[in-house]
Amino acid sequence: MFKPAKKFASDDEVKIFIKKKFDTWIIQSIEQTLVATRDPSGNKTSPLVAYLLLSCAIDIIAGFYGGRDTDTPPPGAIGKQYKDFVKAYMPSYDENELYTDLRCKLTHNFTLGKTLNLTNGKPDSHGLKDGDGREIKNFENVLNDFKAGVNKYFEDLLTKKELQENFKKRVSGLGFVDMF
Repeated sequence: MFKPAKKFASDDEVKIFIKKKFDTWIIQSIEQTLVATRDPSGNKTSPLVAYLLLSCAIDIIAGFYGGRDTDTPPPGAIGKQYKDFVKAYMPSYDENELYTDLRCKLTHNFTLGKTLNLTNGKPDSHGLKDGDGREIKNFENVLNDFKAGVNKYFEDLLTKKELQENFKKRVSGLGFVDMF
């Protein structure tokens, strides 16, 4: 069982701490990564690393959502939690597509599946199909939708018992990086 180095007065204090760290360490790191990939003229970026971090961030919050308490969960558990989080908090996205093509293929193989075309700086193209029938995902749209989903999750965490139990299970089992 995880024993935090920091002392917290209540479960609510832990939630506030993790939400703040999630916003500053994770979300801001993703945003700064996108900015860092711009060429000096500011015209072009390569959002792949920012997409990788975003996919990892979905995985992290999905672990809190689903109560992942071990770094060796049973087969299929991580995929289920990832998809369940996307379905609940990013409902305009196909959870199977994001899991398979963004999380698995991009994160683990640095490739994309046959269903996604990733871009950035083109918000009007988000959700459209390219010439090969792949759905275009504009980075800024995906990030904004993810941030809205994370905010909604933390709102729900205040009132939904199952989410509270899963959150506590995740924190007790694995902690969070700055709690050590």
